[in-house]
Amino acid sequence: MSGRDDGCPSCGSSGPAAPPDRAVPGRAVVGTVVSVGLPRSEPVVGRRVLRWARVAAAVTGVLALVTLPVDGMSALARDFAVAAFALPALLVLGVVLHRVTPRPPAVEWDLERVSPARAVLRRLALPLSGAVRGREVDVLEVAVKQVSGAVVDCGIRGAVRPAMPVKGAAVEVYGRRDRSGRVVVRHFVDRTTGAVATVGSPLAATTTRIAMWCAAGVWTAAGAVLVLLLVLGR
Repeated sequence: MSGRDDGCPSCGSSGPAAPPDRAVPGRAVVGTVVSVGLPRSEPVVGRRVLRWARVAAAVTGVLALVTLPVDGMSALARDFAVAAFALPALLVLGVVLHRVTPRPPAVEWDLERVSPARAVLRRLALPLSGAVRGREVDVLEVAVKQVSGAVVDCGIRGAVRPAMPVKGAAVEVYGRRDRSGRVVVRHFVDRTTGAVATVGSPLAATTTRIAMWCAAGVWTAAGAVLVLLLVLGR
């Protein structure tokens, strides 16, 4: 007699249970799409990133000013050294954001009609302006029910190509979980057909997001360098 349990149809046994799905790198959820929400639009640049850039710029400016009465020329030399690397980087990022950020029909956005000096200043200030939140991206919420019965919320930022999985489709969801446990989707795999649906943001949206992170990083680095030079100069 074989030691393998092949099941007994007459007694209702269907044989050994199927092995559970193995862990696959990047795969967050396996289950069935039970609901697809209505699409909406959200700013590409989050409030936290904009707030981070503004706070870092304010702290850097305060550090540069408060040390002038104390250290005199040495503080001025520090400020010029930091500005020499920070301002060109911020100007480049401002030019990039100016090109990819939607322009409302306001006179102040027509930088080509103002003086070169004012145009440069406005581009430098653009990463700190709420106007950068004018670039939006499509957002869609999808609920996927696992075999265990648990329902996982999945968020899609951008367009799904070639097509969005429909309700009732068996899918594998690849992405990462955010702090709330929601899955930020990178792509779907249809478990029936093997078809892959990829989530992608428009180039302008991706450029805006990267430029804003870089701008916040430049302001933070400038403040850190000022502090470092101040400490080393003591």
